[in-house]
Amino acid sequence: MKPFAIELMDVFLRDAETQFEQLKNALHQGDKKSLERTAHTIKGSAANICAKVLSNVAHEIEKAAKAGQLDRARDLFGDLKDQFERFKAAL
Repeated sequence: MKPFAIELMDVFLRDAETQFEQLKNALHQGDKKSLERTAHTIKGSAANICAKVLSNVAHEIEKAAKAGQLDRARDLFGDLKDQFERFKAAL
């Protein structure tokens, strides 16, 4: 049996890929509500595993979506992907 922390990390990494795809689709469709909701989910998941930078960037995307700032959210999405890759590399 895997330790809980490792299992939690595995779930986060697997789910993040799906959530990033949902963010990309929401940006493409201009769906602010879906973008806000998905960014909120990533924010919480990242916070649960102490990935503070990821959580903070997801929070900024959430705020941009709520304000209707889709261009800002697109820019931040690139930052989120970069930070996610850095996070994975650090594991």
